[in-house]
Amino acid sequence: MTPGVHIDGGISTTATSAIIGAIIAALLVILLFACFASSRFVARQKGEYVTHEDQGAEAAQDPDTAVMQGTTGPDVSEKKEYFI
Repeated sequence: MTPGVHIDGGISTTATSAIIGAIIAALLVILLFACFASSRFVARQKGEYVTHEDQGAEAAQDPDTAVMQGTTGPDVSEKKEYFI
């Protein structure tokens, strides 16, 4: 078939272009949403590791020495559990 020949009853080139444009736009929206959702997931999963180091044991070579040099003693209190 030669270019520029129009077949009656077929889809016009403007309609075809509109369909292709809509599909590309939908894929871009889905891609942007997926990037946004994954970045929110990564940001929420990133946390800080909080330690309860003993005061006065910053220069200790190993954990045992840190406990012996510490001034406040080890924290052995139990954490409360909350059931929802």
